[in-house]
Amino acid sequence: MKKALKSIPSVYTNSENAIAAKGMKMLCRLHKMIAVLALTIPAGGCSRAPALDIAGSFLPSWMFCLLGGLLAAGLVHWQLLRRRLQGRVEPVVVFYPSVAVAVACLLWLLFFR
Repeated sequence: MKKALKSIPSVYTNSENAIAAKGMKMLCRLHKMIAVLALTIPAGGCSRAPALDIAGSFLPSWMFCLLGGLLAAGLVHWQLLRRRLQGRVEPVVVFYPSVAVAVACLLWLLFFR
């Protein structure tokens, strides 16, 4: 196979091949820079940090929403156990995190947006 590739005459000289390879590297770098720029532009739209001042310490408000979601998931788990409905919830690994995330997002929308 290598002999067959060597027997094909090259249209370009070695210096032209090097220039073409350098141009391709520059084009690849340009594409990467454009992709990074396109991904970072939407992040600049934040007008302020979503933080609450509690006793002089700024805490992110999403932490309170997450805590509320975890408490709600615990409450749902307790109620399902109490009513003996735990066996009907499938799959448990997906159900409780979904409850926590849904309640956290709902709290965020209700209180911080």
